[in-house]
Amino acid sequence: MAPTRVPPNHVPAPHGSFERLADRYDQTRGGERRGALIAASLAPFLPTNTPVLDIGVGTGVVAKALAAQEVYVIGVDLSAAMLARATLRIGPRVAVGDAANLPFADASIGGAYAAWVFQLVDDVARVLSETARILRPGAPFAWIPARWLPSGNDVRDVLDNLYSELGWNDQESPPYVVQQASSVGLSLISTTTLLDTTRPITPAQAVQQIHDRAMSCLWDLNPERWLRHVEPTIRRLKSLPGSDEPRETADIYQMYLFRRD
Repeated sequence: MAPTRVPPNHVPAPHGSFERLADRYDQTRGGERRGALIAASLAPFLPTNTPVLDIGVGTGVVAKALAAQEVYVIGVDLSAAMLARATLRIGPRVAVGDAANLPFADASIGGAYAAWVFQLVDDVARVLSETARILRPGAPFAWIPARWLPSGNDVRDVLDNLYSELGWNDQESPPYVVQQASSVGLSLISTTTLLDTTRPITPAQAVQQIHDRAMSCLWDLNPERWLRHVEPTIRRLKSLPGSDEPRETADIYQMYLFRRD
């Protein structure tokens, strides 16, 4: 597996990187428990006799759980701070790298997956093209969008409304991804609904997450949009009954499985 485009040892974290949230990413995203649940859904479709690429490996929670199931995961991510945590979980099998310019030779990787990543990239079509380029014929590629399915509690409903107003990345819409994937030789094989994790959240915690800008759509929001969209959301959350009363929130996602032609 010879790299064709090796990135420099350090790349300043651009927009789209979780560099600024690395120290609390696991606490706000479910940590290793969440990684194990996702890995359980991925593992049946991934080979165990060849390296599998985690595109946007983050802190390595999914990769660690897959490694326990004998999947040899290597990972790339834009954030050196996130990768420092991934290294503690899976060792030095990670590198700072751009999903739109993967540092691997053509047809050198036996499988790949991308979980909660495409909402952060500027050009999903380019990432899919790169994924197809580095995969061997017949290799699987699994994609899990960042946008969850409705789970039906009042806190999540308020947050869903905010994210819809701010605009989820249109490039992450399933029809667009499936179309672009097909155009570069990634054929859709199946779609599965999976329960990521169930975790409690209170209205007060949701307000704090907004103030912390824990979600990527809030990172660079200008003051005008903050006043128009975010401040009313904070007021709605504060008006909900039981500010410190936990709501069990189910994170339910779709998983799309492709195969390299």
